[in-house]
Amino acid sequence: MALEIARDRTASVPARVFAIRALLWTLQPGGVITYADLVDERPDGRPRVCFGGTPLHLRLTRGEPISPDYADVIHRAGAQAEADLAEPEQIRIAAFCMRFRAIDLTGR
Repeated sequence: MALEIARDRTASVPARVFAIRALLWTLQPGGVITYADLVDERPDGRPRVCFGGTPLHLRLTRGEPISPDYADVIHRAGAQAEADLAEPEQIRIAAFCMRFRAIDLTGR
């Protein structure tokens, strides 16, 4: 669902950015990811980051199974959105973060 919203040009920019945030949590659960970090709206002049702060303590639970190639799917969608000049700038900026590698949690 998050991937569909992230790609949906009829959805609002904030809805799409928050969908991208959900996808990033799939790649790196527990990281601190703010809207401002994703769209480069940091008023204090700090450098842009995709993930900030100390990772949150969390407990992972089993949910619906996802495709084993989920990281590749997210990476491709991010590359497409980032390269598409017809996309709003905030979406292209946030899409850059979709290139981050997935954390392997299979042993946890």
